[in-house]
Amino acid sequence: TVRFAIEMLLVHYLDKDFQPEDLRSVSSVYSEEYYIRMIIAWYFASALVTQYGHTITYLETNQLTIWTHNKAIQKAIESRRITSSQKTETVNAPSLITSGAT
Repeated sequence: TVRFAIEMLLVHYLDKDFQPEDLRSVSSVYSEEYYIRMIIAWYFASALVTQYGHTITYLETNQLTIWTHNKAIQKAIESRRITSSQKTETVNAPSLITSGAT
């Protein structure tokens, strides 16, 4: 399934085997299913840990859906794996927070 494929990218391809086009591939997935949207958000939150420079661009240029963008930021700032300065930069990325948005 799509969720499984994204999870495999998250688990196995965010370190030495990372390819920037993986971010593009994951960001192009659109689904109304909660668990697919959640794995996309987790993927981007985790990518901020190991591929910060590439990943912050996706948050700054609003290439994710509003819900996924906001959830990825939430998970990143809750993480203990990124630095305080990265958290600040992530929080200051252009926000798409809108009430009731999907």
